[in-house]
Amino acid sequence: MPYRSFPADLRSGVTGQVERCALMLKDPATWRDLWWMLTDMTAGATTAIVAPSL
Repeated sequence: MPYRSFPADLRSGVTGQVERCALMLKDPATWRDLWWMLTDMTAGATTAIVAPSL
């Protein structure tokens, strides 16, 4: 599932940045990637701890 594209009529400046941030936080692909990063970080840390202990 790709990211949603931004609308063409976004404002510039601080207001536009807030709108972009809100649009990204509403995108399901962003949340999927954040959950994947959490899972990957946990698995990586577990592997890094378990490997030397073996």
